[in-house]
Amino acid sequence: ANMPSRPPELVGKKVVLSVAFFAPGKMLPLLVEAFAAVLRAVPEAVLRVVGDGEQRGLIEEMIRRHHLEDAVTLVGFQPPERVAQEMAWCDVFAMIGVNEACAVVFSEAAAAGKPIVCANDGGINDVVRSGVHGLSVPPRDGVATAEAITTLLRDNSLREAMGAACRQLFEQSLSWAANARALETLLKQASHAADRAYAEAP
Repeated sequence: ANMPSRPPELVGKKVVLSVAFFAPGKMLPLLVEAFAAVLRAVPEAVLRVVGDGEQRGLIEEMIRRHHLEDAVTLVGFQPPERVAQEMAWCDVFAMIGVNEACAVVFSEAAAAGKPIVCANDGGINDVVRSGVHGLSVPPRDGVATAEAITTLLRDNSLREAMGAACRQLFEQSLSWAANARALETLLKQASHAADRAYAEAP
């Protein structure tokens, strides 16, 4: 997809993106708190959060408490094409929700070729391998989260290698086409097995 280049306010920035409902399990206040440490290490970093929900007030309070008004943008709910745009603009996708299933946003990040920072306790870890597609961190660990994001923002070649691995993962395993191919293989195997069973029946 041919995405427009970054808007002026993101030029020269290292962009971290999160996309989530602002629900307690998504750990967004913790992500914002961790981002304060990222910003000390990477002054050109910005955090953009797409979504909304019950914890908005708490997240805004965390932004104020850590004086992150200039570095963190709550983008609000957005249509899928805008989410895809934000994915294209970002450098790192971070969603550290606890016990996170393999949410669609992880596939979208992989499709955009972005390295992923996630918690290491959810189903996403069946697909995204830490050290290959990004970095996973212990759940509810703000220090580890800050370190993982900082590592990726500072190391361009690591970030690009992991982003490329994510893109490959998406094309081989996560896309509709890949799932259709896998299903077709399963159906063929089942059909052959049924044929054999029928042929071998007395």
